[in-house]
Amino acid sequence: MPAVLVLLALCLGVLAAGTTRSRLWDVAGQSARASARGDPEQSITAQARALLPGVAVKVDSQARLVCATADIPIGGVVGRMLPLRLEARVCTLPED
Repeated sequence: MPAVLVLLALCLGVLAAGTTRSRLWDVAGQSARASARGDPEQSITAQARALLPGVAVKVDSQARLVCATADIPIGGVVGRMLPLRLEARVCTLPED
């Protein structure tokens, strides 16, 4: 019975990580678009943390693209067992 509970906890942790990954893509995309509009970096970080508390956002420019990378540690049971981070990177064209 304890093995079943451990397996269930791991499955739920993986499901939660997948949901967080989806939200992380949204945060990275919104941060890239905000940076392309010319929003200040503090505003971008505040908006990202309002959407997903604990997220770290890094914005940079490459050639003609504005890119945002968002990452966050995995939480829950899986995060306690494995110190892993989820990361999403989205690029967009700057607005002229």
